[in-house]
Amino acid sequence: MIKITENIVQIKLKQGKNYPDVNVYVLLKEKVLIDIGPKSINTLNLLKKELARLGLSFETLNLIILTHHHVDHVGLLEYLPSGLRIVGPDHLDFYSSDIYKKSIQKLLVDDNLSIEFKNDIEKQLTTEIIPSINRENYVPFSESKKILQQFGLTAVELSGHSSEDIVITDSENNCFTGDIIIPKIFFNCIYEVDKVRPKHQRWSYYHELNFLDRLVNLVLPGHGDILKLEELKKAVLVNRKRMRRTEKKIIRELNKETVNGVENVCRSVFQSFLPYSKFLPFSEVVSVIESNDERINY
Repeated sequence: MIKITENIVQIKLKQGKNYPDVNVYVLLKEKVLIDIGPKSINTLNLLKKELARLGLSFETLNLIILTHHHVDHVGLLEYLPSGLRIVGPDHLDFYSSDIYKKSIQKLLVDDNLSIEFKNDIEKQLTTEIIPSINRENYVPFSESKKILQQFGLTAVELSGHSSEDIVITDSENNCFTGDIIIPKIFFNCIYEVDKVRPKHQRWSYYHELNFLDRLVNLVLPGHGDILKLEELKKAVLVNRKRMRRTEKKIIRELNKETVNGVENVCRSVFQSFLPYSKFLPFSEVVSVIESNDERINY
């Protein structure tokens, strides 16, 4: 547990091996929790223990805000008390629907992907399936303005890293940005199935970076260290440069390919990373293909 300001405490929750810790944040005065971490009993017990050290519990919290749907940030949903109010993405319940599950299977029909790639993609997308949410106490972002104002908070919804990224700002202009910017993390545009995938995802992610350029105080990301303004600007600049270098490499490889394009490009550009994940390189290549097809100017 790290005290960031008089009112903000950061709690780090562990994921599995090779995955970064997840940051959740407590606003002490408002009794608000931002994100809840990955699904595991160990994570649940640690979060309860850390809240207790602050004199809080799930039952005494006023509100939970979810920055986006990825399971490392919403995994403990099913363990929350039924009466606890939650603000989150409008379409969070899509990830517990049969439509989502069928969309995964539809993607796997693609004959241009090997079994090895399909299995990894299916595994990753399947981990995003969440339990059905209690609609009685769940407030979609589009209906949350008045509730957030009660706690001196404002929020905007963007897309790019995921289909719905919620950025929360407190009364001192500190910004909770989820996974939009994470220094030293290479992959930013995470693949979504067709029904919810942002149109021009890579273009949308560049717009998220532009939004970060306008922030004026601390940035509190979903992983890694807190960013002061100088560190934020450096991280954004590094991200843009890295993305453009990657785009050039991917487009160069695409121009060589006629069959099995996406997988072959993944193998050419991200060969050393493939033992860890095939899904993340797949996400990156697909986002570049879509942006290149539309001739988007970043």
